[in-house]
Amino acid sequence: MAAQENYNAFLDALMHEHLFLAAKDVHERVTAKFNVSKDNARKIVSRAAAKRIINSSKPSTFGNGQYIYYCNTYMLDLSAVKKITEKTRPPIYRLIMLLELNSGIVSYYEALKITASPSVDSTSKISSLDDILKLLSRLDFVYEKRDGNNNRYIIQKEFGQMLEKPDESRKINLHNQKMMTDCSLIPDILGWLVNANIIDNTSFLYRSKTSPGMGIIHNYLYWDACAYTKTTGINEILGAKADSREKQTLVVLDVVLAMDYTFVHLNSFLARIQININSVKEEKRKTLPVIIYRECSREVFFTMRKNGIMAFSISAIFGSRIYEIIKKTSQLPILLKSDQDLEQSVESILETIKSSGQEGALRDLRGTLFEYLMFGYLSSLYPHAGIEQNVVLKKGEGKHEFDYIITSSHPPELVFVELKGLRDGTFVSLGDSKTKATLKWFFNKSMRLAKDFYKDKNPKNLKIKAVFITTGGFWKNTKEFREQMENSSFKSAKSKVIIDRSELLTLLNESGFNNEVKTIEKYYSEIEEEYAKSSDFNLNEDEEPDDLPF
Repeated sequence: MAAQENYNAFLDALMHEHLFLAAKDVHERVTAKFNVSKDNARKIVSRAAAKRIINSSKPSTFGNGQYIYYCNTYMLDLSAVKKITEKTRPPIYRLIMLLELNSGIVSYYEALKITASPSVDSTSKISSLDDILKLLSRLDFVYEKRDGNNNRYIIQKEFGQMLEKPDESRKINLHNQKMMTDCSLIPDILGWLVNANIIDNTSFLYRSKTSPGMGIIHNYLYWDACAYTKTTGINEILGAKADSREKQTLVVLDVVLAMDYTFVHLNSFLARIQININSVKEEKRKTLPVIIYRECSREVFFTMRKNGIMAFSISAIFGSRIYEIIKKTSQLPILLKSDQDLEQSVESILETIKSSGQEGALRDLRGTLFEYLMFGYLSSLYPHAGIEQNVVLKKGEGKHEFDYIITSSHPPELVFVELKGLRDGTFVSLGDSKTKATLKWFFNKSMRLAKDFYKDKNPKNLKIKAVFITTGGFWKNTKEFREQMENSSFKSAKSKVIIDRSELLTLLNESGFNNEVKTIEKYYSEIEEEYAKSSDFNLNEDEEPDDLPF
């Protein structure tokens, strides 16, 4: 007993000096101080914890089954856990750091990425996000919350308490806006990589701005985007002969535009790459990692280079004025809800794009801006209706993102709106239900999905209607189909079903939307001939890359 009292006094003084220590460090200090075996040291520390001389994180462990021991007058916090896990459990450390960088909130998807968690349970030593969250939740550090779109968020508690509802909602909304900023340019970035011959344009997947809380799963890991490339240098398999995925190189992207790219992001990317490379027994996977960042420190940049990662600042791709464009674009959802200065803001962004010479490169963003530009006109057609933007509907294996869904009582209609902000001289084709961005894709596939989705979710029995508007034109072979649609059940009481550029400009003029007419005529005009010759990819605006977020 006297000996244990000596041990207890030593441990009490040790914890008051350090506040907290990992079990391994405590055991080593007891062994050194009293010249006892490691097994005896563990027993001594365990007895002290049982008597509350020191506190233990039991049953929570932090690497190799280790507890954290801490002073009995100290409340264990995330700072202590962060310090302990930096070496023993890096995934936990990276998650805590990301929470700090984002003012105490991250999405579940971002947490999956930052912890390099697999999409399925693994028998290996790879950390599982759910296991990490159980540990942090048990210690009253974090809790989970879902928003109205069923996106999951991890939120840091304040003094062991959940946030008040208004603070919680504000934090979620602000963070969702940051995620949308990260996704806002991914399609245009992929287009640039295609033009640079870094990736192929035949198949790529990416995290969508309409579903920023969902990413891409490839090889059971999470990515912002992935593609394949035949451009693998001069070797035994030339690009022309790389006719299968096995002969091509997987390209994985990490895109961070809403904040600086830090070692936290880089280390998680490297961890996922390493897991991916080593996930096959016969030979290591061929992987080309690409980072697109807003800003990063010199140390981070040189670490990217040291690890053979291809990295581009967003300004190197789209010019220095892209920062202004990103900042203004991130405010549009807020302006849409408040209905203030929306049209002026859209025009300002389009002018910045035009003056920076990036009209062709930022074609997807220009399409998004057209959606915002049309909000006022659509609101005037259905003045007392509810209007939702960028709604993704899923039914079975099918999925489609509708630019707007309008719920109207007078007339009793549910209107699905498709908007194509194309340049003058670009034509939408007839296509079929398998060809994206065509008339038959929208009316024969997407609208069928909408009907099926609302079959049992339409208590007011609203009539299903559709509106397809483009600032471009339609090929001649669409004439008969367009006439059929105008005489179909899709015809709304307030609008034509299919509207081309000339019809749209006439309707806007008649309705008093003169500024919108000027904006379309100025910024959705024919592309400059010089850029058109240099970019086959951007000439095909009636074709869209795969935009299927997981």
